[in-house]
Amino acid sequence: MKIRTRNTLLASAMALAPLMMASGGTAWAQEAPTAAEDEAATRTPGVITVTARKRSESALDVPVAISAYSGEDLNALNVQTVEELTAITPGMNLNNSIAGSARSDRSQTALIIRGMAPSRGNRTSSTFVNGVPISDGTVTGIFDFDHVEVLKGPQSAYFGRQTFAGAINMVTAQPTDYFTGYVSALGGSRDYLDLRGAVGGPIVPGVLSFRASGRYFTRDGSWTNNAMPGEMLGDQSTRSGSLQLDFTPTDNLSVKLFGMIAHDDDGAGATGVLLPEQANCAIGGNPFFCGQLPDLLPGQPSANTEITPGLQEMFANYSPIMSQDENIDHYGMVRDSNHFSATVEYVTDSGISLTSMTGLNRNS
Repeated sequence: MKIRTRNTLLASAMALAPLMMASGGTAWAQEAPTAAEDEAATRTPGVITVTARKRSESALDVPVAISAYSGEDLNALNVQTVEELTAITPGMNLNNSIAGSARSDRSQTALIIRGMAPSRGNRTSSTFVNGVPISDGTVTGIFDFDHVEVLKGPQSAYFGRQTFAGAINMVTAQPTDYFTGYVSALGGSRDYLDLRGAVGGPIVPGVLSFRASGRYFTRDGSWTNNAMPGEMLGDQSTRSGSLQLDFTPTDNLSVKLFGMIAHDDDGAGATGVLLPEQANCAIGGNPFFCGQLPDLLPGQPSANTEITPGLQEMFANYSPIMSQDENIDHYGMVRDSNHFSATVEYVTDSGISLTSMTGLNRNS
């Protein structure tokens, strides 16, 4: 059956400058790079500009272990999610099961950097969008990237807690002062369909610009459900949209607003069991699996996904897990993710940059 969990997180990260009198947080100051330096870093062929240290600089100049990918590189490799990013990033992995969760779908993901796997309720690394933390490491609703930075090793100095193993910072494609956009479609077997698109341009030339993106993704599962003939396990679907606004009222002040909403609806995950009697060696008299794991037992993977009237009645009266207005019609995972952030930067006449970054996340 579908199970919903609710978690609301209000993060005010790396905040804030004196100009944000209604907020609270931490302010930092730095010498702003000159326009010539910014332009040189942006236009030099082969140079990826990152913000791992809260300022724009070449990835080659950052004194930490970092894997950086430009938006062009990610598009060429068809990398659109954190899970796909792990395939090209050494020392990084994403499992769809946290130890102790007993889940095999996208509801309990574990981001692992340098072999430091989290346990349930804890994280050893975190994911950020434009420098603002998010509460869900999968980020299924964001794909329109300018570049992505994977930092390995403790990053508490720049990104706060829950980054002992590392951090991922996804920088979205920025609005431009000219109209641009694209549409892409990818199809495959098992009813695989992935539609993506983005459009952006000026609203008030030189003052206000926007960039909007949207995605529709669906695919059938890859495993036959041996308990329910004709049914597949592992179905996934995602619908998402994002909007970013850049407001520059003066040469000294810039405001960036970003919002993302995503809806994931997955079927039952594929699950199999290895029993002690399948062990191929013993250590201290206890059964162990040494070398290659054995095959699943006959009839696996399997899941009983029949929704009976008795089951519906039971969960309708069990409010700690299901809302009273829920209509249980299938097994799996349903998730709604919202992420909103605001970045305000003010550069004084003497070249000091004051930045406020505030984010709001909600997962249901």
